[in-house]
Amino acid sequence: MERRKEIICKYNEMCDSLGIIHLEHYGKNHSGSGHLYITRIPGISEETRNSIIAETENRGIACNVHYKPLPMMTAYKNIGYDIADFPNAHNFFKNEITLPLHTKLSDDDVKIVRTKRFGMKPMFPEDACIQMELLGHNFFVFRNAETDEVNVVYKRKGNTYGIIEPEC
Repeated sequence: MERRKEIICKYNEMCDSLGIIHLEHYGKNHSGSGHLYITRIPGISEETRNSIIAETENRGIACNVHYKPLPMMTAYKNIGYDIADFPNAHNFFKNEITLPLHTKLSDDDVKIVRTKRFGMKPMFPEDACIQMELLGHNFFVFRNAETDEVNVVYKRKGNTYGIIEPEC
């Protein structure tokens, strides 16, 4: 139980610094078992969430989604439930990611190895891809000159690129 608390504290620090919402395991009047670390990334779509999970899997990190609204389950669909009738449940589902939380995780598995702050001049997505390649990175954060939003371009399998944009 103590090791789980250590991991949770490391995850909390990381998520708080990135603006990621997370389950509060411990408080003045409550204490959880610490068997799941559930996060929500504000503003992302279900497709973006799935891309993040796939990318973490490619890097050997097993993330998943633990919350699936009942109206999305076959038994409930078969008796007429429609997720469109439950927008709050669907919104919670589409940006939820559960991080691994077990006592075999090492400190290196859960620590942030570097924090980088930088100014962002607006650029077009194509230019961001070029910058990413020049830096030798797999992703690049930039301010999109077309939308003035912060976006991320990333490398996909087959030498193609993807872009992550916030939902309005």
